[in-house]
Amino acid sequence: MRLMNRDIHTFKVFKTQKIDSGYVGSSLKELEIGDVRCIVSPLSDKVSIEIYGERVTNMVEFTILKTQYTIISDGDILENNGRRYKVVSVMEYPEHYCIVGEKYE
Repeated sequence: MRLMNRDIHTFKVFKTQKIDSGYVGSSLKELEIGDVRCIVSPLSDKVSIEIYGERVTNMVEFTILKTQYTIISDGDILENNGRRYKVVSVMEYPEHYCIVGEKYE
């Protein structure tokens, strides 16, 4: 699959790590694990609309080539120019990944 240069955006990938406080409870810390280049498009297929309902208005789809080594899983955060998206689902295809992200704080 070929990505058009004009459509590619670079996003930073963060993983959330739970840190034990040593006394009571724990806190969450975001660790940057790398960058990915991807195409961003609105989520608009009928199946996604049925699954996510009204949340679709706050969701986008990221298309990422498999040649990039960063491993992205559910719950990770993608950030670009102050826009943050939490990964809701990851679908793997032979040449690329389709990742659904929801706006995050």
